[in-house]
Amino acid sequence: MKEKKKSKWLLKISVMLLVLLLSVCSALSCGIWYSTQNFVEKELDGQVSLAWLKESEFLPNSKESTQVYPYSQLQEIYTVADSSPHIYSVDARFQCMAHAGLNTVVSDECGVFVPTSVDRPYKDAVIVGTCEAIEFKSTSKVTDSDGVSAPYFGYVVTLKIDKNLSPVLDSDYPYSYVRIMSSQVMEDFSDFFIVGSKYIAIGTVSYLYIPFEEDQAPYFNIGEADTLLPVTEVKFKESMYEKIGVPKGTKISYGRSYYDLTSCYLSAYTDSSFLSYAKIENSLEEFLSSDENSRWNNIITSKKTVKESVKLVTVNNIESVPLFRSGRAYITQGSSFTDKDYSSGNKVCLISEQLAKSNNIKVGDVLDMTLWNAGYDLQTGPLGASWSTKPYSNKHTLSEKEGYTVTGIYTDDDAWNTQCCAFTPNTVFVPDSCISDSVKTYSSLTDLGSDRYTGMPDSRTYILKTGKASD
Repeated sequence: MKEKKKSKWLLKISVMLLVLLLSVCSALSCGIWYSTQNFVEKELDGQVSLAWLKESEFLPNSKESTQVYPYSQLQEIYTVADSSPHIYSVDARFQCMAHAGLNTVVSDECGVFVPTSVDRPYKDAVIVGTCEAIEFKSTSKVTDSDGVSAPYFGYVVTLKIDKNLSPVLDSDYPYSYVRIMSSQVMEDFSDFFIVGSKYIAIGTVSYLYIPFEEDQAPYFNIGEADTLLPVTEVKFKESMYEKIGVPKGTKISYGRSYYDLTSCYLSAYTDSSFLSYAKIENSLEEFLSSDENSRWNNIITSKKTVKESVKLVTVNNIESVPLFRSGRAYITQGSSFTDKDYSSGNKVCLISEQLAKSNNIKVGDVLDMTLWNAGYDLQTGPLGASWSTKPYSNKHTLSEKEGYTVTGIYTDDDAWNTQCCAFTPNTVFVPDSCISDSVKTYSSLTDLGSDRYTGMPDSRTYILKTGKASD
């Protein structure tokens, strides 16, 4: 009994040393140690162990502002791991996006709270609505040439959403109103929010964690530029009251203090294409058909494509995916891939229970998917970091539309927990052999030169040899 216990500990130590080598050498992925330690604890009794570079796509150190790392270092880690005497086999998984025209799901619909970056592409929306109310609220101040502190212009708008006209919005989004807080404005107030007028806006929806009521208005976070845009500082003049449709003497708040609008400064854009909203003078169809507003068609196409896309992951053995190996995820309807599926390149797939339910998909249905890859940006925040896909454009398409038959539907008991594995219910698994090598040549990495890369490489799982440590 004592020898058996000793053997287990020796095996555990050897496994942990291998994982430590992977994680320490990379110095770029956070959380590998603890997630793998927990997994090894569960797997020792079955004498089957896995080690993997964290499935959250090889995160750089989330404490750093950079998302750049030396790719050669990662390759060295792979080489060391591949030649380890503890390795039985390796499963390298290609990952990309696939447009399937599906109603993807977000964590809020499941009553789960996750870091914004996990849901980010699926909460993006382009809405059309009527301005119901506006109040002026500043979030920062400026010191003018006389040394006087003055508030910057800012506002909070309430829009009533026209769900029939909104080009990119979940059909089951429960709220009829949203609030927009921003300081985006043009010097001449062109396109600015006027009560009673109709607007189109791009941004991210949110949900309230309180019982639903009809008149609730969660915030709609309108898109902000990733880089500093050219602005000009302009003092608010009395003539501007009429332009924004409010009476003279209207106040703007800053904290608990109130000021006349004439005391504030606009940080005004110099180009209306920088705005994340626009006024619709006539019908939406007329608005979108004009040359002046052509950019909105590109925005709608990009956001709609991403929102209707799933994350596609190839596998040589579904049991090599830690989610399935640990028992956290398992097939509940249909069946898993067969040996023939893996070897012959059959175009079949496994989808999540949530995705199936959201789209009324059943086993045997065919998903028409077009593969694409725009690369990824690292999104960081107080709750951690994760990769979010970059915006789609036609140049990112990797394949023609092809049909993939649903052979099985899986359930993940902790579906939105991406601490260990960055797979959500919007992840679809396919056999690696059904994706052509020409598609796999398109990496999610961006080469910055001098062995500097950003983005996520393919995910890997190492299946460790079983048996006693003394063997």
